[in-house]
Parts: sequence; C-alpha cells; structure tokens
Amino acid sequence: MKRLESFKPSKQSSTYAPHTAALMWPDGGYEVALVYLAQSIDGYVSLIPQDDPETGPVDGAVGSPGIGQLVQGFRVLLNGRTGRLDRTQLDSWARYTAAQVGWCLDHEAMAYDCGHGVGKIRAEAEA
Repeated sequence: MKRLESFKPSKQSSTYAPHTAALMWPDGGYEVALVYLAQSIDGYVSLIPQDDPETGPVDGAVGSPGIGQLVQGFRVLLNGRTGRLDRTQLDSWARYTAAQVGWCLDHEAMAYDCGHGVGKIRAEAEA
C-alpha cells in the first residue's frame, strides 16, 4: 500500500520542493491539520484487513466505511487553504486510499453497495 509520502509532484514541477517540505515539516494551521489527518488515516488503513470485493467487509473491517467517509471529508477540505501542499497530489492520495478500503467516492458508499465493485475503483485510482 502506498503511503501519503509517496504522492509527490514530479521533481520538475514548481510545487515539488514546497509540497515535499510541507509533508516533512508542516508549517502551522492548515498544513499541520491536513498532514496529520492524512497520516492518521494512513495509519488506520494499515491496521484494518482489506475487504473482499465479492462479499463485502471481512471480520474486523467495519472501519472501512468510516475511513471512506473521512477521506470524503478530507477531499472537501482540499477546497480550502492547503498552504504549500499540492492539492492534486493530496487528491490522488485520497482517491487511492478510498479505493484501498473499497469506498466509492462517486456514490459516497462502499463499492459493493453501489455496484461498482472494488476492482473497478482500485483500477481507476491506479490510473
């Protein structure tokens, strides 16, 4: 699973250095809040078992819908101030993370509930 730190602009991008620095050393308010929230979500995702794409949540994966909702809210926060953080990269991370827990961002529901299937949303997130 990819972690937040792996979502960076290309080194040729003008946002590479500021975004990378903000991930490593968030500077006050918005950066601290977004980086710590994303790191907390990352940490939780690494602890829960992955859902079965055909049958839904596996035992102990009841947190998947909650993580999906947190990621949905995180994406809403990207419409506000983000400091030096690159919104595009944070959105890519959010899409990837939602797909990993089987959350469909289009329908704001678990993929097996909305009919998209986990495989489809994971493939879209990787593209």
